[in-house]
Amino acid sequence: MASEVFCPSGSELSERRPQTGAESSNSGPGPELYGVARLSVRSALCQRLVGCGREIPRTSLGRTLWAGRGARELWEPSWLFAEWARVSLPRAAGCGAGPRAGLPLRRPGPRGYSAGQIMRVANVMLGRGRGGLEESFVVYHLALRAGGHEVVSLLDGRAAVRPDVEALGVPVLATRIWSHWDPWTVWQVRRRLRQARPDVVVCHGNRAGRLVLRAARGRWPVVARLPNYRFRRILGCDGFIAILPDQRDALIRAGVEAARVFHIPSMLPELPAARRTGPTAPPVIVAMGRWVSIKGFDLFLRALAWLKARGHLFRGVLAGDGPERPRLLQLLNTLQLQEQVELPGWITDRTAFWRRATLACVPSWTEAFSRVLLEAMAHEVAVVVTDSEGPRQIVEHERTGLVVPRGDWQAMGQALERLLLEGCFRSSLAAAARRKVEQCYTLEATAPQLSAALETVRARHLARGIPQ
Repeated sequence: MASEVFCPSGSELSERRPQTGAESSNSGPGPELYGVARLSVRSALCQRLVGCGREIPRTSLGRTLWAGRGARELWEPSWLFAEWARVSLPRAAGCGAGPRAGLPLRRPGPRGYSAGQIMRVANVMLGRGRGGLEESFVVYHLALRAGGHEVVSLLDGRAAVRPDVEALGVPVLATRIWSHWDPWTVWQVRRRLRQARPDVVVCHGNRAGRLVLRAARGRWPVVARLPNYRFRRILGCDGFIAILPDQRDALIRAGVEAARVFHIPSMLPELPAARRTGPTAPPVIVAMGRWVSIKGFDLFLRALAWLKARGHLFRGVLAGDGPERPRLLQLLNTLQLQEQVELPGWITDRTAFWRRATLACVPSWTEAFSRVLLEAMAHEVAVVVTDSEGPRQIVEHERTGLVVPRGDWQAMGQALERLLLEGCFRSSLAAAARRKVEQCYTLEATAPQLSAALETVRARHLARGIPQ
């Protein structure tokens, strides 16, 4: 049985003196150790224990019992690996082989937070598809940068939007997500968060919220951006971003204190140029989104068939894709709309798509917030929407668009017909919609709100005295 204390040399330990007060709450060795190379994992562990002011037993058995009794968290494989990679591997300026390779370095302030109002934010989304949630996740990188913050992206390595994030030049920490509950996935996410060392974590969607809550364990403040009204399993988050007023009210009714809820609507990355060309002939009626049953695209096709039966000339465009494709293709054939309706798939050139459009339709059965609706309004395309949760709070009936009952494809067809026939009314709706987007849904309007919300959550987390 070994009798010596497994400790590095005195010169090395002198760089990691015992800390008191606010200093002791910083997580891990400070920046002065980045240049120390070739230290073993055991030496790094000893430095952490001495830095925390703990007494280390001199025998191997004593150390084992001591670790199991009072410091089990210091022996976690993820922490040991991170310390070995950070201390033992030589680092070059701005890059290296450690777990934070390629990420911008910062000198932590009290409790591991950056000094001042500038924060380091982990932006987390664990979906693999492409839809409104994923597009909002990408835009949030721009909004956080607009607030002057450092952003690190944490996502599933198979995510469809990963190339979009990498194109922004944002550091990406990719991992493979199996489920939101299995220990391996939770450990992987916790390891990634330790690499990122965030001041605050922003999660997009319920899956990310549940998984990050398990991984964070109170170490980092977690803010959930809600894409819908299903939030029962993530009520433990430190803060919530409600994209609609109704969401905020629903959270408060569920018992969440009002100070933890912030209403910040979805935003566009940039405002398109004002429309200068007139409508095309024949008029083009568009709808776009993921082809799932709740989007109501079958109602859109039935409304177009109603317009055709009344003798109107038009071109229809149903963009997107999804599991409802076979059913929609069958319905298209049944309604004999093959010559009138195009199915271009997912649109890459959104500007050209909207410049061609005369009218846009959002026929959803349920919709929290439609980015397609926002884009149509910004491009001065008159809109017809159902009275689903989000659109009815965004569109003012007969001021910025027309609102029809959910599931009523005939009422949808009548609204489209009205806008086809009344050109001046259609133009006035489109212009008013554009003004509303300029006032409420741009980066300039929402980025300050986002920064203020995250700073509030961070301050509350610090006030509770939870070290990072």
